[in-house]
Amino acid sequence: MFWVQKKKWIWKNSKKLKPSEILGERPYNEIYFQRKIDVQLQRELERRSNVLIVGPPLSGKSRAIFNAFRNYRKSFSILVPRAVSFQKFSIPADFCFWRKKLIFIDDLQYYIEKQDNYHLMFKTAGLKNIPIIATCHSGIEFTKAKNRMIEYNIDIETVFRDVIETGKISEDEAKTFAKSLGIDWGKIIFNGTIGSLFMKLREMEKRYELMINEEKTILETLKILFAGGVYSDNGIFKIEHIKKAASFFELEGKEYEWRKWLEELENKEFMNVLPGKLIKCEEVYLEHVVKSPYIDGSLDSASLLGKIFSEDIDVLVQLGVKIYVSALASASMPQYLYASADVFNRVLSKGGEMEKRKASFYLGMIYWHLSRVEDTSVNAIRAIDFFELCLKFINRDTEPVEHARVSCKKANAYTSLSDAEDSEKNSLKAIEIYLQGLEVFLKFREYSEYAKTLSNLGAAYITLSRFSDPSGNYKKALQYFTEALKYKNETITEEYAGTLNNLAITYAKLAELEYPMLNLQKSIDTFEKILDLGLKNKYPERYATALNNLGIVYSSLANIKD
Repeated sequence: MFWVQKKKWIWKNSKKLKPSEILGERPYNEIYFQRKIDVQLQRELERRSNVLIVGPPLSGKSRAIFNAFRNYRKSFSILVPRAVSFQKFSIPADFCFWRKKLIFIDDLQYYIEKQDNYHLMFKTAGLKNIPIIATCHSGIEFTKAKNRMIEYNIDIETVFRDVIETGKISEDEAKTFAKSLGIDWGKIIFNGTIGSLFMKLREMEKRYELMINEEKTILETLKILFAGGVYSDNGIFKIEHIKKAASFFELEGKEYEWRKWLEELENKEFMNVLPGKLIKCEEVYLEHVVKSPYIDGSLDSASLLGKIFSEDIDVLVQLGVKIYVSALASASMPQYLYASADVFNRVLSKGGEMEKRKASFYLGMIYWHLSRVEDTSVNAIRAIDFFELCLKFINRDTEPVEHARVSCKKANAYTSLSDAEDSEKNSLKAIEIYLQGLEVFLKFREYSEYAKTLSNLGAAYITLSRFSDPSGNYKKALQYFTEALKYKNETITEEYAGTLNNLAITYAKLAELEYPMLNLQKSIDTFEKILDLGLKNKYPERYATALNNLGIVYSSLANIKD
């Protein structure tokens, strides 16, 4: 009745799960609030499909999954990859080969933030036909996770057959359920989630207000560390980090005093003290109960922590990644990217070989993103330089896929540079690198990378068509876009629709040079395919763009006939 735990993963028989092994230290009650999601989860377990449960904190995502695991008619082995660094991911050989397997990831948004090689887990699971069930916060955190996965050419809505939203419950439903549990409604801070009935937020607020200053400072320090990404494995903090950060706020204490403060906070149910000088703190309390006068957003916390841990390379790496991931979903993207670049430049100057490899890669990504919004030439050149530095730390013979992946990121930067200067020369450089990458990705069955590179090749040939052999280069672009579609999932995804859009536009451009009737009709047919994908509600902008482009093509056709 325990988790088998090794360095990279933990596993257990689904029928022997304890509530705490899925829910952590959150309150558990045998009485369960049934919802539509429960029927959907049982169906997906039967189908052995990948499924992602999305919802706000306390919306009962993990509880619903625990309930589904326990009530499913068959037992299976659950494997939980941990957020620790690894170069290669492989399913353990002794992972109960006679029983069906399933991978579970709680809080996907944190897992992929902490694990740079998470894409290897998705690939391995796909090859071995092991379904993945995961949870993810909704809103900005889901956007962060989605954008983060795109960087590895993984479409979150292609990986997960169903993205199920938990939704909120009405106050009347909540009151009825609370009454059945004997919970005093006057002690509840209800926010539309089922979990808010159990988490005693009002009681925890009262406990927080009555704390001594030292205890409050420790919790406020944890809130800052959490906002800056300085934690591991779903909210586990090192006591040494807590002490160092707390000293910045003038909290100093002897060992026995720290023991007393932490014991008090554990007695008040704000945290659990774990072996190995670690603390586990409930995220919901940090977000909804603990107040901090020092921060207003992750940039503030990062700035503070950057000063506090200026010599701690591991913490600086965590800070840099946290700010970078936040940038991917922020309206203030450049501001976040420059802050992340500042952190990673410090890592680059002080870190060892692996830290420098990671820092140079992130710096390449940072300046590539910046090249798309400002100072294109300067930032694209910086991106190219950092990707080249990163490649010096990657052995092409022992890590061919990673070498090709970073090389293609460099090619993306050359494509950005071609928009600002030496367009023909830089497009040709990008094409050369993409073609080399294609060979590697196909050889090692990296089909998502292969498809993305095909799309990028098509775009590079369109750029090249402005300077030489437009007809020939348009045809090459058509070839690569068409080939890319063979390796992309036809489910309703922006990526698939985007490639179709590029294909349709290229047919329209080729129509200006030859066979106008034929190529305009192919363009129209392709735009019609986009409209048939059912994008209207999920991706209205993509749908509107296709409609607009279709109208333009019909206008062109009107000049020829009818």
